[in-house]
Amino acid sequence: MKLLYRRFPLLLFTALLGFFSCTEEPLFVSEDRVVVSQVSEDYNVSISRDSSSLKRESKDASAIQATIQYQAMTYEEIDSVKWIFPGGTPSVVNDTLRPNVEYTGYGEYPAQLILTKYDTVNENNIIIRRDTIVTDPAVRIYFEENAWEQSEWSATPDTLTTHTWTSFPFSNLLVINEVNANTESIPYRRSANFNGFNGQQIRISFDYKITRKGGNRRFTGNNPKFDILVDGFKRLQVSKTPNDEYQIASILLNNASDFAIEIVKYPGLNASPWQLSPTSLPASCQTATSAVVSGTGSSSPSTSSSATSLLLYQESTVSDQVFGFTAVASDTQYYFLNYSNNGQSFMFGTTDQNALSLNEPCPIEIEKGNYSIRVYLDEGFPSSFKLFKLDSAANFTSTIVDPNYFDLFIKNFKIDPY
Repeated sequence: MKLLYRRFPLLLFTALLGFFSCTEEPLFVSEDRVVVSQVSEDYNVSISRDSSSLKRESKDASAIQATIQYQAMTYEEIDSVKWIFPGGTPSVVNDTLRPNVEYTGYGEYPAQLILTKYDTVNENNIIIRRDTIVTDPAVRIYFEENAWEQSEWSATPDTLTTHTWTSFPFSNLLVINEVNANTESIPYRRSANFNGFNGQQIRISFDYKITRKGGNRRFTGNNPKFDILVDGFKRLQVSKTPNDEYQIASILLNNASDFAIEIVKYPGLNASPWQLSPTSLPASCQTATSAVVSGTGSSSPSTSSSATSLLLYQESTVSDQVFGFTAVASDTQYYFLNYSNNGQSFMFGTTDQNALSLNEPCPIEIEKGNYSIRVYLDEGFPSSFKLFKLDSAANFTSTIVDPNYFDLFIKNFKIDPY
C-alpha cells in the first residue's frame, strides 16, 4: 500500500522528531507559542508475516539463519511508519509496510510497528497521533530433532549389544529397544552436543512412553526406566509410569549456551548373580517331598540330573526377587540355588521345597514340564522359592523376555528458548 504523507514546514518537523509519550499534555511549546501534543490512537491495522514458527534441526544455534517477511495493511492516512525488530537485522526499518528481517539463532523474536499521523489543528497547535502495535505471538525459531542420527548421538560401546536405536525417515520418533539381558546392569547411553544458545533460558520438551513387550500390566513397575542428563546432571528420571501411554516431559534450563544432553535407558531386566545349578539327588534326600506345584503330583525321583545351569534374572539391582524359566523334558531334575560373584560362591538348598537354607544338602526338585521359578529375597538373602507350572507353549521369550523387557519411545523432542 502506498504511504500517504502530509507536508509541514521544516521547522515544525524538527520540533516533532524524537518526542514520544502517551499523554495528552503538551510535549513542546516553541518560542512563538506553537504547541505540540501527542495522543494514543488505535488505528485499523492488519499485520501478517510469512511465518510465525520455524523449526530447524541444527544442534549449532549459531548456524541458524531465518528471514521473515512482514506486511502491514491500514486504511488510515499514515505519515510515518517505523518497525522495531529486537534481535533482528536490521533492528529498525522505516517508511515501508513490507519489511524483511533476518534472525540468527534460536529464540523468540517480538516486533513492534509504530504508526504516526501529524494533525495540524491550527497554526499554533499540532497533535501527534501515534499507535504502537506489538506483534503477538512473537516469531519462534526452535530446534526439533527429526533424524536422531547415531553419528550425532554417540553411544556407550559396552551397551550396544543390549539395545537398538531406531529412527524413521518419515517420523520424528525414536525407539530404543531392549534386545538382550544386561549381565552387569549397565544403562544404555547416548548423548549429543548443542552449541551457540548464548546464555538463553531454554525449555527441553518431548513426549515419551514405556511399552512392555508383553503382558497386560497397567503400570511398568517402580524400577527406573530412563533419565535425561544435561552436562552430566540428572534433570529428569522416569520410574513408574502407565504402560504404553504417551506422557509429556519438560526441562527448564537457565543461562544455557553450550551443553550436552544424554539419554540414559535402564535395562528392564538384569542377569543376576543367582543361578540354579544342576545336581544329583543325595541318598539322604530320597524321601524328601517333590516340588510343590499347584495342580501336580509327585513323580519318582531320579538319582541324577542332566540339566544345565539356569540363569536367574531381576528387574533391578534392588529387587526383592529373582526369577527364571525351565523346561524339564523327562525325569524330575534337581538344582541348588547358587550365588557367584567376585570370586565368592554360596549354595542354598531346601528341606520342604519351599524355604531355602544356606548349605542345605537337599536340592530343589522340579518335575517334568515348563515352569517359572521365583526366588524371594529378604534384604538380599534368599528365603523361599515358588514354582509355577506353565502350559506346553511357554518358553523363555514368553515367560522372561516379553513381560520384563521394555521399549522407550520418544517423539517431538524440542528445544525452545523462551
